[in-house]
Amino acid sequence: MTRSRLAGQVVAAAAIAMIVVAATPAWAGESGKATHTQTLGSGSWGAAGSTTSGSPAIGTPFTLSWNLVTLLPTSQYFKVVNTGSLDLSGETYTTVNSGGPTVALTACVGATWNAGTGTCGGSQVSLGQSGGGATTTTTAISSGASLSVRAQTTGVLSLGAFTTSVTVATVRSQARSATTTNS
Repeated sequence: MTRSRLAGQVVAAAAIAMIVVAATPAWAGESGKATHTQTLGSGSWGAAGSTTSGSPAIGTPFTLSWNLVTLLPTSQYFKVVNTGSLDLSGETYTTVNSGGPTVALTACVGATWNAGTGTCGGSQVSLGQSGGGATTTTTAISSGASLSVRAQTTGVLSLGAFTTSVTVATVRSQARSATTTNS
């Protein structure tokens, strides 16, 4: 082999090596991997009635006591608290009286009832009435939040002592859908 031919092969080999080095990404020699972690947890859902300044009565109906001597409709205010870790898209309300006139429940969605004026700055949504059976609504309550509710006697004659029990039930389909968290 001649010297010039050998020199040409060395130059060609050096050129190929330069092309391979230039075409190889800078990270190619490093070791590492990309990972994604998925968190699997659990969620809970539920709601319960509570006084406007108290804790929810979990596991038992929320009870309002009435002792009326009036001819006009009378109101009491309470809240329904989301007791779970998932947002709710609705609840089912059942209202039962121990006597007395019919009591209607109305939620103030997006605001709180003003007990002094009996006004709601948000949207009013009927939650049913005593003796009317279960009423399912689509009132959303975020986890840790509450819904302001007015209980009001109906009709013009409201006399006597009685109680109103309000049961708030939720089912899985009324809770926020499951999500996947990547980190």
